[in-house]
Amino acid sequence: MLLTGGTGFIGAHLLAELLSRPTVHVVCLVRAADVPAARERLRAALRHYRLAEALPRFDYALGYGQLRIIAGDLAAPELGLPHGVFVRLAHEVDAVLHAGARVNFLTDYAGLRADNVLGTRELLRLALTGDGCRLHVLSSFSVFGADELAAHREAPIGEDRLPDPARPPADGYSRSKHVVEHVLEDCRRYGLDSVVYRLGEIWPHSRTGVANPASIAHALITAAARTGIVFPTAATTDHLPVDLVAGYIASAVTGRRPAVDRVHVLRPGPLRFADVFDALIDRGAAEPDGYPAFWARLHDLLERDGADDALVRAAMLLPAARGDGPAAPAALDAMFTDSSHHFAVAQFTSHAPSMAALVTRTALDDLTPFLDGLADSEADATLGARR
Repeated sequence: MLLTGGTGFIGAHLLAELLSRPTVHVVCLVRAADVPAARERLRAALRHYRLAEALPRFDYALGYGQLRIIAGDLAAPELGLPHGVFVRLAHEVDAVLHAGARVNFLTDYAGLRADNVLGTRELLRLALTGDGCRLHVLSSFSVFGADELAAHREAPIGEDRLPDPARPPADGYSRSKHVVEHVLEDCRRYGLDSVVYRLGEIWPHSRTGVANPASIAHALITAAARTGIVFPTAATTDHLPVDLVAGYIASAVTGRRPAVDRVHVLRPGPLRFADVFDALIDRGAAEPDGYPAFWARLHDLLERDGADDALVRAAMLLPAARGDGPAAPAALDAMFTDSSHHFAVAQFTSHAPSMAALVTRTALDDLTPFLDGLADSEADATLGARR
């Protein structure tokens, strides 16, 4: 199996899951100058996301041939590989798990097209060059733009539905995924098999609490803990921890093909940011105040410690405070979407009947290690300041 995106948040967890299956042989395509640099990027990702059990498996898999690493470039013709290597790879792999993408909500479609659209095209070319291996492609519920969601308020959007090509989403990343889904659908008509896994907000690991450094939701909660201030908000989102997502997808790509071409990987029910803020209060990590106080404190902290990535991301992407009222601006609440409200989720339990945790645990249960980690970090910082 060829895996792309193995150095990313979801991709590293997918790699760990695949390596835990001894009969699965994995080829990782990594953007790097050479194989040693690619190998170190993968190892660094496993360390960064605290996937400690995967590190010895990683070295073992390299030594015994379960894992092979190729240095290339997803956005380049033939994946940046010599033609002969590309052709051999095409005949060696029987499946592609495409988790590689450039995620940047400040970049327009033109800036993301090479990585996200043309990269998928090269993987389709790989499949056609070989024996027509199946593509498993990670996508997003954001392929449906706001206008299309508004037009389907009465009934949730099913897994059989493609986004309307006449109503693409506004931001570049979502638009690139929108285009990819249509490209894959066109290729199905010519016999090239693929499965799309639509994902929502992917949350921290339910055991380690390690968060996604690119997530604005995680940055917002981290900023609330760092500032020590929470505020009234009506924002809601969907919620699924990265370890459950990776476990399901790894099982799907190595086992029986899902019965549908598009799978909604989604837990029923919303997560309210107000409940997360209450959990921070309960841990002594924050106190209730207003959004203007939060915004001012956030920028004070940035002036003192401008290198904090979570604070920088929050300051860049969250709306500025407007007026003196305590509640979050409507623009902040609108940044987050509860996909379980808009998309059909009933089928997911049939796709993944063994994932009892989806219904037996709550979202806040899964967030416990993440929130405990934030509270402990702030307690340590306060103790250090007093010393």
